[in-house]
Amino acid sequence: MPTDFDNLIRNARPTVLPTARERVLEHIEAHGAVASSPGPFRMVARVAALVVLALASGAVAALFAPKPATNDRDIAELRERTDRLNAALPASTLKSEVARLESDVAALEDRQADYERDVLAAVEQVIEERELARMEQWRERHVSYVREHYTREAEATVSALREELALTAEQEVQVRELLKEAEDKAVALIGGCYGKGRHHDVHEKFAGLASDTERDLQALLDAQQREQIEGAVIVSSAPEDWAPSGEFRDGTDVDVWMNWMNVSRD
Repeated sequence: MPTDFDNLIRNARPTVLPTARERVLEHIEAHGAVASSPGPFRMVARVAALVVLALASGAVAALFAPKPATNDRDIAELRERTDRLNAALPASTLKSEVARLESDVAALEDRQADYERDVLAAVEQVIEERELARMEQWRERHVSYVREHYTREAEATVSALREELALTAEQEVQVRELLKEAEDKAVALIGGCYGKGRHHDVHEKFAGLASDTERDLQALLDAQQREQIEGAVIVSSAPEDWAPSGEFRDGTDVDVWMNWMNVSRD
């Protein structure tokens, strides 16, 4: 630091009047040896010279001048970095990537919708297959009981007609065939009440079956026999007479009977 001050003092070279030098010497003589000590005097002179030089050259103003927040070099660097980023990923490329991502998302959404639709269809198919299997079980249980019950009823009907009408052997065969045909038609009607597209107009269908059977039987008899059975019921038109067994062995029998009551309800 003293060396710098010396250099500044040498460069400044202030002009000192002879009268000023004499006054300084008089001041030293008045205040004694302490005042004439070379150290403090040199320090005071150096500081005075530095202040004079700084004021003369405008260094103080430069020292306290505010520094700009951003200079041209910083702006240039920022622009350069921006240009590099734009070159690495231009706006057109970014738009293209966004469009591709949107397309991929749409494709995934379509695949998700297809998957959900396929799963729903598979579930519905399983439910339908189980429902059809259950209905088939119910139908078999119902038909089995009706055939067993009807066989006894048909045999009793043939015996009654043989005794009351004195049927010939040929007529008895024809009556048996007619009753067997009525049984098959009744089974078909019962089967139509189970599964897909099942019908519910049971009363009308069984009424038609009873009417057709009676007409066909009349055609097999002579006039005297027809008069004797006038008003007789050969095949019942009441759905409850074609119901499944009311003697329940298990839960399936209960389900079959309840289903038939619902189907045959007016």
